Amino acid sequence: MLNREDQWCSLLQGPRVLEILRHADEVDSYWKKGYGHELNWEMATPLLQRLHSEMIDHLHHNSTIQASFRFAHAETLLPLLCLLNLMPKLPPQLKEGQDTETFSTSHTMPFAANLGILLLERPTGELEVALVLNEHLRAIPFCEQKLLCPWKQFEQHLQPWLHTWNFEQQCETA
Repeated sequence: MLNREDQWCSLLQGPRVLEILRHADEVDSYWKKGYGHELNWEMATPLLQRLHSEMIDHLHHNSTIQASFRFAHAETLLPLLCLLNLMPKLPPQLKEGQDTETFSTSHTMPFAANLGILLLERPTGELEVALVLNEHLRAIPFCEQKLLCPWKQFEQHLQPWLHTWNFEQQCETA
């Protein structure tokens, strides 16, 4: 500005400026894409219903598809992570260090964030689900924090969104 290079950089100086900017982004994501309002994360229900339907079709041999891939932005993935309870529900807090107990997208939602929902079959025929977030197996909160969740328990937890949640009814405008 006016041939002076030090003015812009001076705005970003100070011990906590970057931390405050990151926190402001976390709060914005919490309220606009996360748990701040139920509809933020419930809007991922049609995606979850579609993924579930594809798994059911595969299980009943109505489909030869072995894998289904979807590519989307954080605005699609973050609500799905919230719907699956993979994000901490406590609002972001402004404190030093990484806090894994509060909502934070800084580490969960990198530029190329991804989620894998794996349906696995044991030699016994028992079905289990694994959730892989950013290439890391994640503990499943509604399955006692286990890495593998029995298929029936996974479905049971998702029942409200799979069978009773209606997108058109929830998103209807007056």
